[in-house]
Formats: sequence, structure tokens, C-alpha cells
Amino acid sequence: MLRWLKSIALFAVTAGFGAFTLYIFYTTHYTIYENILTIKSGFLFTESLDIETIKKVSRKKRHLLSGPGFSVDRLMVEYNEHDCVIIAPRLRQAFIEHLKRINPDIRYIE
Repeated sequence: MLRWLKSIALFAVTAGFGAFTLYIFYTTHYTIYENILTIKSGFLFTESLDIETIKKVSRKKRHLLSGPGFSVDRLMVEYNEHDCVIIAPRLRQAFIEHLKRINPDIRYIE
């Protein structure tokens, strides 16, 4: 009986973690409206930043747990004086071009 309860508990924890991961995956998105970039990942992470404050965008690889997005090929967006966020837009090049149309001073480092 105890072994059966442990199996159910393990299954419940695994299913819960899987459901949470899928929820974060399907609710992570990046929105550009006028000159504001909004990053939302589930109910855990929401950040809005003025695109005019972005200094540099650089490519980062192998950072799966470092920010909102499900890719190992990510972008580090540096803004203000010392702030940064790591994201993973699907259409990376189009995303960067859109940012640069709003703020041509953004440096992109491959």
C-alpha cells in the first residue's frame, strides 16, 4: 500500500511540474507596442522596458534557465545603466530589426 501511495505522489509531482512547464512555455511572449517592449512569461515574470533605453543586444547560447524563453539560442538585452534580460524570440532577426527601427543606436553583437 505504501509503495502504491509513493508512486501516485511521484506521478502527481511529475505531472504538476510538466503542466507548469507547458503553461510557462505557452504563455511566454514578447510584445512591442509603440516604443515599449513587454516581456511576459506566465504569472511569474512580466517586465516592460522603453526601447529607447536599450543599449545593446547580444546573442547568448546555452542559457536555458537564465530567462523567459524556451531556447538555448537567446538574446541578452541590455538597457538603462546596468539592467539586462535574456529572451528567446522565435524570429530573432526580425525582432532585432524591429527594435533597431525604433532605436537605431542599439548595438547588435552576434
